[in-house]
Amino acid sequence: MYKEFGIPTITPALVENRVGGFGFDTLSPDQETIRKVAQGILNYTKTHDKPFIGVPPLYWKQIVDFGRPMFKECGVWKSLTIQANGMVRIPCWKLAVPTQQYNILQYDIGELWNMPEWENLKVCHDCEYLHAYGFHRRT
Repeated sequence: MYKEFGIPTITPALVENRVGGFGFDTLSPDQETIRKVAQGILNYTKTHDKPFIGVPPLYWKQIVDFGRPMFKECGVWKSLTIQANGMVRIPCWKLAVPTQQYNILQYDIGELWNMPEWENLKVCHDCEYLHAYGFHRRT
């Protein structure tokens, strides 16, 4: 598919409603599935160089080894969610309010990327999404 569209990089993400808060668990895979997916991605990167996987191998290795990434920063830091209507959200349950939505047609991507909200999220350790880009910590 990457050849058809000319996309040299893909960025896999585990899907769930990260903006909804703690009560929204409907799409999050179980821990075993998360580990299998992470191992599959690691195996792929060992034998393929295209398309390039845009998430570092260390992220996937830590999921396999520890059940989650072990980074010190919040996993939603510096990620943009662009919705079909052109609205851009910072994908954090704490900022899931109308005042934290921006329209991609009204703001330059550089302006969105440099908004002060990012710095606040970078050091946030308030939730179970800590260190993970898109999944809950589960036992």
